Amino acid sequence: MAMCAAATLVFSTMAVIPASAASPAINVVTDKTTYEPGDTVTVTVNMENNPGINGWRFALEFDDEAFEFVTGKYSNGSVFFAESESGVTGPKAGVTTSPATFTWGEGTGPDGAGAPYTCDGAMVKVSLKVKEGATSDNYEIKVSYDKNDMVVNKTVGGTVVEGEFEPVSSDFTVTNSTVEVKSAEVKATTLNVTPAAISLNKVGETAAIAATVGPEAATNKNVTYTSKDTKIATVSSTGVVTAVAAGTTTITVVAAGNTSLTKDVTVTVHTFEKVAATEPTCQKEGNIEYYKRDDGKFFSDETGTTELTAAQVTKAKLAHTFTKKDTSADKLKSAGTCVTKAVYYYSCSVCGETD
Repeated sequence: MAMCAAATLVFSTMAVIPASAASPAINVVTDKTTYEPGDTVTVTVNMENNPGINGWRFALEFDDEAFEFVTGKYSNGSVFFAESESGVTGPKAGVTTSPATFTWGEGTGPDGAGAPYTCDGAMVKVSLKVKEGATSDNYEIKVSYDKNDMVVNKTVGGTVVEGEFEPVSSDFTVTNSTVEVKSAEVKATTLNVTPAAISLNKVGETAAIAATVGPEAATNKNVTYTSKDTKIATVSSTGVVTAVAAGTTTITVVAAGNTSLTKDVTVTVHTFEKVAATEPTCQKEGNIEYYKRDDGKFFSDETGTTELTAAQVTKAKLAHTFTKKDTSADKLKSAGTCVTKAVYYYSCSVCGETD
């Protein structure tokens, strides 16, 4: 037996219970505010300031793409019954789509109203399952009704007219519920970082690190960047590296969605030495003016804009000038005889090399 209303759904000639001075209200309440796919959402529909309803019908609306109807239980004011126990009509698990309609009594209006339902509190409890693959979003679970489907005993001059009913006189204030669905986390499993090394040629010069987290469906694809020595190079939250002083340091990239995934990028801030131009001789190569970087590479400018090859900075040796006649003993090719002259090599007039 119900504690504050009849459990059986039979016609009644009970005296109508005076409506509360406050407006009747229906509130939709969920057990939590945030859910993940596979979770069960327990929805309770509560009534406040009940005017003493003999028959009612309302619809519970939800997003069919995100939720599946599982079960519904119906209250007689103090105890929840399954549909087969209470006689209340309502939706079926696995079949019902939104809106799910609930009815107290065998019908509504004069042909289906029952004993007055006078209690405040829970009217219905429903279980919805969050579908796998539900999109992360905010979803409203709400009640809609037609006031003509909420009936009370008809009274004339303060006397109940047996077997006759009329709509409630006041609109219900409805407060719906909004829940958040968060997709189940997909852990990051890969981290690709380019380039592996960065060369910066002057203080203030910048370069960008590109980092990609996989798989494509990973929930958190963010990364963090940290410089081992900010006196040599700094790095921004977006991976932009800035040279501070000459030297070498490391930028560590970490996947925010899986901190075991890390990659290091070597950053070198170079120095340059100016090499003055020299003219070649027949003994030694010369060179153009150029800048030599600390790693041995050649550039046309001190900012390392244009790299040069060794051949491009080198001036070839000059040809010897073999015009010097020298009769010293070390230049003798063949000694003279009584019938031939001695033969001597010519010497380069610049360096003295013999030919």
